Amino acid sequence: MTSSSRNATRPVLARDIDVAKANAINSLLIRPIAILPAKIGDPIRPFALGLWNEIRPLLRPGLSVSQLRRAAGAYLHSKRYYITVAQPGSVRHDIDGLQLESVSDADRMAAQEKCNNFKKRDGHAALLALTKTPTSDQAPR
Repeated sequence: MTSSSRNATRPVLARDIDVAKANAINSLLIRPIAILPAKIGDPIRPFALGLWNEIRPLLRPGLSVSQLRRAAGAYLHSKRYYITVAQPGSVRHDIDGLQLESVSDADRMAAQEKCNNFKKRDGHAALLALTKTPTSDQAPR
């Protein structure tokens, strides 16, 4: 694999967990929003800045804004969402999933930093799991 093929931008496609998070958001709304992945393999799209102001009025009556904020946060602060935003050439989308503007360099760099933090955390967790695995001489008898 060459360096240029590794740096090629490919869409980040939704997995089952991403679709579940998207469904959690849509279940709180009076109508689904098209920016979210509807099925496995749909692209994950960066949200337009200020999109919350369009999503919030769609909250179903009787539900709390806190529920919607938590559901949106679970999606927007996920590793795969940050990977999407961090990619070179990533573009923000409106509520209907239509492209608007490029992600700013500052936002892209912030997302790359979040991705690096995920890598560090995941690497640390893997290291902890390895160190906590009992060896044959430490196994319970």
